[in-house]
Amino acid sequence: MADIDNTPAITFSQPMSTADEVAQAILDLCGNTQRELAMPRSSGVLSTLGYLLPWLWRVLRPSLERKGQRAKKALKAKQKAEG
Repeated sequence: MADIDNTPAITFSQPMSTADEVAQAILDLCGNTQRELAMPRSSGVLSTLGYLLPWLWRVLRPSLERKGQRAKKALKAKQKAEG
């Protein structure tokens, strides 16, 4: 978050995982044969769809960038209010 201005807005289009969620996911993966896990799940679905259907990614990207820009703006406002 220290370099939020240089982070692409699309990065913020998906929900962010907390440190506790990531730690729990790592522990869960240690107990089974699953090799990877997309967090959040929607990011994994979008990545797969973008790989398999590039035209769909081109259609979705502008709306994801707008969504990310709104989320980024809200996070910056929250940072400013807290700091």
